Amino acid sequence: MSCLFLGYLPIIERSNNINNSLQIPQIPKKRLFFVGDDEKMFSITDLDLKKIKRGKKLEQFKSTYLRLFKEKKVSIWLFIVDAEKQNSPSKFLQGIKTKFNRKSIAILGVFWQRDIGDNKFKLHYHILIATTVVSEDAVQQLYKPNKTYNDFKFEFCKYLNAFTNYLRKKEVFGSKKKKSWGSSKEFKKPML
Repeated sequence: MSCLFLGYLPIIERSNNINNSLQIPQIPKKRLFFVGDDEKMFSITDLDLKKIKRGKKLEQFKSTYLRLFKEKKVSIWLFIVDAEKQNSPSKFLQGIKTKFNRKSIAILGVFWQRDIGDNKFKLHYHILIATTVVSEDAVQQLYKPNKTYNDFKFEFCKYLNAFTNYLRKKEVFGSKKKKSWGSSKEFKKPML
């Protein structure tokens, strides 16, 4: 289906839906109008468009790695990073890449998303990293699973489907100059 963009209108009313962390999730700023192939007009907000793009990229990560993960041909690493101590996901990822390179672990794909905790209401981000298969011993040499470090917690993924579904349902968080999510440009598959 193709569609023709007609224009947009700014959304004047602002939301005061503050969550328990006293953070306001991102709110729509524009309503975009389109005409579809069937000549019917429809509209969507800029925030809905962000959620759709984020959902598509997360689904692409899952569809690329789920079968390989179940067949134990890739490993999935989960990091929950404290955003107050590690403000930049890219800087955190650079440190992880350096550590992985020393152990000859190839990173195949990355997806990250900002969030606010449901229980402790702290700003953080989730990072999913797909790598070549790593033994449990090699994992233990790098990070202790379920241990909380100074600025992050590491978990070795057991249920990729459940975790991606959890992320898909989350609101979009991020300040004006910070991205609310990000990913690798491409999700590579391991050489088998």
